[in-house]
Amino acid sequence: MLKVHNPAGLSASTLRHHHGVEVPYPANIVFISGQVGVKADGRLAEGPKPQIEMAWRNLLSVLDTAGMVPSDLVKVTAYLTRMQDVEVYRSVRDEVLGEITTASTVLIVAGLSNPSFLVEIEAYAAVHIPEAKGSGGRQMGRAEAALADFGKNFSDEDYLPEEG
Repeated sequence: MLKVHNPAGLSASTLRHHHGVEVPYPANIVFISGQVGVKADGRLAEGPKPQIEMAWRNLLSVLDTAGMVPSDLVKVTAYLTRMQDVEVYRSVRDEVLGEITTASTVLIVAGLSNPSFLVEIEAYAAVHIPEAKGSGGRQMGRAEAALADFGKNFSDEDYLPEEG
């Protein structure tokens, strides 16, 4: 579904990312807010690798609630507070994503919203929307298609107030 752009005029990346990724119409797009290494119980994972792993787990959890999988990731941006954690970040990312490649950026920043946070990862994901039956050729979102399917058993009269 995704179309990658790695122009011949740009240097080939030695890292695992694409220079650009296109999401063709129509698609559902999810913007995942920055995820940090905080566990479900509110405790912060200790150390760079555990924080990076937890941030990825949190990001994948958001992806899952959207009905998407890691191969639906389009763009990932990681914010690290320490240069020495870049290789650890890349190692964990490669372990999590396997052969999946995305558009990707890693930034070293002066700090995050909590001085104890060492990493924050945000992402965009997209999934193709198949043409729904009965849509007159128009593409419908998954929720719209589900509602259309659900509503086929009802008519407008079902929602009108009773007379009398």
